[in-house]
Amino acid sequence: MFEMKLVGDDAQMIVGVVNQGIDAHLEDFTKSTFGWYYHTTDDEEVPYHKTADKSIVSRIVVCKLHCQIANEEMSILLRRLTEMDDEGNLEAGQLADDIVQVEWDLESRDV
Repeated sequence: MFEMKLVGDDAQMIVGVVNQGIDAHLEDFTKSTFGWYYHTTDDEEVPYHKTADKSIVSRIVVCKLHCQIANEEMSILLRRLTEMDDEGNLEAGQLADDIVQVEWDLESRDV
């Protein structure tokens, strides 16, 4: 599993990639998990569905997308981001490059 936490445009790109559903390659994300979490002033991570508690709402600092990408689905994520880059979304290509670099760095440490 490759884990990452994203905010802003990067998080929205991942949401767009995942929400495509089954694509022309007949591939989809079935083993990976994605969820929104609020991070509070006291470094607590609160799942999106628990924000009805008013004591939490007043302490929210940022909303992050937590992703756990299954190893066998990483190629789907990278391909879809690269396709977005081909369509003119250069930030998507940069995000794909960043993910590959981080994954490479993590694997290098395990050797």
